Amino acid sequence: MKIIHTLSTTKMKRNNFQKFIQAMIKPLVFAGLLCASALHAENDKTIKSKPDKVVIYLQGAQVYRNTQVNLVAGQNNIIFEGLESGINQQSVQAGGNGNFIITDVQYITHYPELERIKNTGDAKYLKLIKQLNDSITLMEYELEDLHNKKDVLNTEKSVLMNYRLYKGEAKKDSLAFLKDGLGFLREKLNNIYAELLKIKKEENKVNDKMERINERLTEINNDLGTRNNVPVVDNKPDYRVIVSVVCEAAVSATVNINYYLANAGWTPIYDLRTEGVESPVKLTYKALVHQGSGIDWKEVKLTLSTGNPNQNFIVPELNTWYLNAQSHTYRDDKRKKSSEGYYNNQPTSIASYDGAAGAKEIVVTQDKEAEYAYNYVNIDDNVVQAEFEIKLPYTIPADNKNHIVAVLNKELETKYIYKTIPKLDLNAYLTARVTGWEDMNLLSGQANVFFDGTYVGQ
Repeated sequence: MKIIHTLSTTKMKRNNFQKFIQAMIKPLVFAGLLCASALHAENDKTIKSKPDKVVIYLQGAQVYRNTQVNLVAGQNNIIFEGLESGINQQSVQAGGNGNFIITDVQYITHYPELERIKNTGDAKYLKLIKQLNDSITLMEYELEDLHNKKDVLNTEKSVLMNYRLYKGEAKKDSLAFLKDGLGFLREKLNNIYAELLKIKKEENKVNDKMERINERLTEINNDLGTRNNVPVVDNKPDYRVIVSVVCEAAVSATVNINYYLANAGWTPIYDLRTEGVESPVKLTYKALVHQGSGIDWKEVKLTLSTGNPNQNFIVPELNTWYLNAQSHTYRDDKRKKSSEGYYNNQPTSIASYDGAAGAKEIVVTQDKEAEYAYNYVNIDDNVVQAEFEIKLPYTIPADNKNHIVAVLNKELETKYIYKTIPKLDLNAYLTARVTGWEDMNLLSGQANVFFDGTYVGQ
């Protein structure tokens, strides 16, 4: 019994000693965790930036941002908050100047209302808000798909409008051939406009749904604020890019990011002006710029590009076809059919480029009269696309409305001709044949015609 008592006493002392050590260690560990957490929070630099430059494509835009930041030795996270919606996650890039190494670049969606729910204990709303935000994400994908379909239809329309028959350049000019061609053109254009109208209706439906969901999120946010007596904050999702860097020592550096977003674009529009038959025609090239990213672009440098990042750049391959004289069949590597109706390959197109044109710069004329924005544009013409660099800062609100940006202005060589066909019409018509526009990188678009200061038509 004595031995047992001794062992029990020793065991009790050992347990008490362990509890004492644990009681001493726990505060130290907890303090260490707090220090590590505080250090991590200290190394997170949250940045509120504005776009410095935006390259707007016919469909989509590339946004550039940069910031000056003081980095500490070790790991740093630079958080660019308040970014646009509709960012393509795969397109996010980061760079900068300074003695640091970029280790990671992340694109995340931060939900302020979720953080507030966790802090206030209103977990029952968590599932509902997550469902609403997931619905918004799906609708953003649906809008992007509709934008892509609209871009395809506009491309098809541009091809039809530039068809030689429509432009009067076809060699066959018989009446029957012309009637068949115009009938085909009318049918195709009607179908294209009908599809574009259908897409526009779908876009309006999706935007209405997104607006109702955002209103519902606002109602939930206000209700939570009322229930918990906390200030009501903006519950919109905060789109962020986190750039993780490592430094050997504290340094002041510049960090920049750029990314592509789909909900922006521009379309060309033209003005043709003349003061009379003694004056040349002046062509004014303008752009209708729109964006619905949720963030206004204030005083940014704009560059308009004729490129389209959504275009398929895979080079087509034309399969070899063989003629068998005995069986009178045409075949390729995969399929056969009789010569009465053999398969045709997919059409291919070859783009041509005149590399001698090079970059052009519009010279600003010194005059007392008011100047125009198109005097502040640089043109960069390369093999892939043409870019118009606007030197003046522009503000483009996120309202999805068209905002006019002047691109360039040029006098064209003009020859006026009076035409009349008394058999069909007793009126005489004044026409203008213009040349010299071939090197202006013009796209298909409408032109407003002005004669002697009077609007004539489109």
